[in-house]
Amino acid sequence: MPLPPRWSTQRIRDVVYTKFGKRVCLFQIRIARALREQQKDVVAVAATGAGKTLSFWIALLMALEDGEDKMVIVVTPLNLLGKQNADVLTAAGMSAVAVDAQNSNNKTFDAIEAGEYRVVVLSPEIIMQNGGRCEELWTKASFTAKIMYMVFDEGHCITEWSGFREDYKHVGILRRLISTPFPFLIPSATLPALVLRGVRDTMLLRKGHTEYLLRSNDRPEIAIAVRRMQYSASSFKDLDWISPAGYQDGDPLPPRFLLFCNTIKLCEAITIYLNNRLPLAHRGKIRYFHSVMTPHYRVDEYAKFRDHETLGLCVTDAFGMGLDLPDPLPVRRAPIDAMDVDDADNVLAVNEDAGVTGDEEGELEEGSEPEDGEVERAESIGQPADSERIQSDVGTELASTGLDEERRTQYNESAHKTPSSARAGRKENKVVELPLDDLVNADRRGFGCRRKPLLLYYSNDHRSFDHQACDPTTPSGCSRCSPKTTIICCDLCDPTAFEHILSPATSSAAARKMKKSSIKPYDSTPLCESLRKALIGWRNDRAVQHFGRFPVQNFGSNLFLPLTTLNRLVDCAQAGKVVSLDSLKKEIVWQQDFFEQYGTALLDLIHSHFPLPIPTPPAVISEPVLTAQLLENTATLPAGPDAQCAPSEGSTRKRKQPTCQLTGSIQDAVETVLLARKSMVHRRTRT
Repeated sequence: MPLPPRWSTQRIRDVVYTKFGKRVCLFQIRIARALREQQKDVVAVAATGAGKTLSFWIALLMALEDGEDKMVIVVTPLNLLGKQNADVLTAAGMSAVAVDAQNSNNKTFDAIEAGEYRVVVLSPEIIMQNGGRCEELWTKASFTAKIMYMVFDEGHCITEWSGFREDYKHVGILRRLISTPFPFLIPSATLPALVLRGVRDTMLLRKGHTEYLLRSNDRPEIAIAVRRMQYSASSFKDLDWISPAGYQDGDPLPPRFLLFCNTIKLCEAITIYLNNRLPLAHRGKIRYFHSVMTPHYRVDEYAKFRDHETLGLCVTDAFGMGLDLPDPLPVRRAPIDAMDVDDADNVLAVNEDAGVTGDEEGELEEGSEPEDGEVERAESIGQPADSERIQSDVGTELASTGLDEERRTQYNESAHKTPSSARAGRKENKVVELPLDDLVNADRRGFGCRRKPLLLYYSNDHRSFDHQACDPTTPSGCSRCSPKTTIICCDLCDPTAFEHILSPATSSAAARKMKKSSIKPYDSTPLCESLRKALIGWRNDRAVQHFGRFPVQNFGSNLFLPLTTLNRLVDCAQAGKVVSLDSLKKEIVWQQDFFEQYGTALLDLIHSHFPLPIPTPPAVISEPVLTAQLLENTATLPAGPDAQCAPSEGSTRKRKQPTCQLTGSIQDAVETVLLARKSMVHRRTRT
């Protein structure tokens, strides 16, 4: 099949600007040319917000301008992402449809087969459905001849999500099922070397006929901090600073936020916790967002957050990919279990916007297919002569060294050993990959910067910039894709920039003061079991009272008082360690407002089973009494009243003053004895 005519860069920019009102950069044009003019598969890596989505449509626009009857199929991991793409295209005058469970019917597919849509967005489950309408369409040459290329959006999901979305394992066989050949476009912001190799193999990318366009995914305007946890992860108290206590109606609203959580249940539980810290008028303004919610719910919550109607979202990875938010905001990571991170205390990773606005930057590489073991160096093949190789600026000099390459190899090896289900985030496989482990412990492992593990893992130090070639009319090149200077890098490079969010250091004295009591092993008694049963009933009643019946039915009474904390109360009660509200605060971790609201009632319940001991009356210390024996003993003292303390002649030795806490009492007793002796001597003299 003859290749289509080559378009000039300016003509491509004019067509895209007419349709979308945006000037495209060189890396977007190179994607379009590889698809349209060279019929190559394309792997495109760039930072979030760098314009990958716009590049999906450029080659299609070129074909339509040339009068060709073509369409594009997009496979997306998220229905919301697909709807967002369809809405943007429709607004630009291009017919598009996002197919999901709501409209996956004969009417929709009849319209698709009739060519009513230029872009069709599908999920992997719909496109791979056995006996489905897509399978029927692949057999019709009149339809497949119109397919210009397929886009597999968020390409890392092909391997990273295949553990729980089985259809991703098999999407590559579409190349075998469809007789008409066409290219694949696989864009992503996160394709480290090992993941890229897995995607290449799954998608059956054509050797010698695949273009790798790899930019840096670094975002210098995003500052990174790790906040060391002070409380147990199950208490959520380390998240209190996100929804500060003492907030009143009429106060300025707290900053908006996104909080990423590992699991759906954790996502919902943290949402309830944070909402209960808000005044009644604002409760419900912190919402959760995950894949189990209905499509209508997710669309509504996304729109409310985008339009500033909610304060924050507790989300899973289902939220983060490809969704457009018009303004920057803080991004937090829910606590990481200390057991999952080598040599680290519990930590809370925090990404804070460093104040830079505008489009994201990155580095560009262009090359042919890498050989095995050289995926991470794909950018070195076919490097454009006009590209400038620039070391990423991450706040410190991060020149590549032999040790860096060794660590990069270790990252790839550790990822290879990690089960796919663990990488997909399944709870039963708690594994923190080595790059994240290094980021958390960067201060202990000689990195000096939290960005460096990311730089090595994603090979950002192997990327180049082409901003000068993108806009040669100015000395500084294209302002959109030029490298940006980091204002604030991380809490290691700029520690003072994070003082408002990082936990204050706990002094050793304070740590000793608040140290929990050590409870010796003991045999449980009927009284202990009676208290345990009473506490369980009490916490169930108080949980419903505080949260309402529906949240307790879904998440259990652990929301109010975790079972581990309840058992700790029994242990401390039988050991006599819970005597006051202060001792209660010392022995367990609980919300401060719970202590204030329910602490007294909890103490009363504990003391009803293990009463406080009756205090022993203080011992009475009587004044020293002179007895005949004492007076008799004084007769052996030296004759003169001052002889006791007088130094011997020629001696310079001074008697050391007593330091006992009873010094005053000893001195009083001695003075009394001396006075008694003096009186006796005086009486003898008179007689």
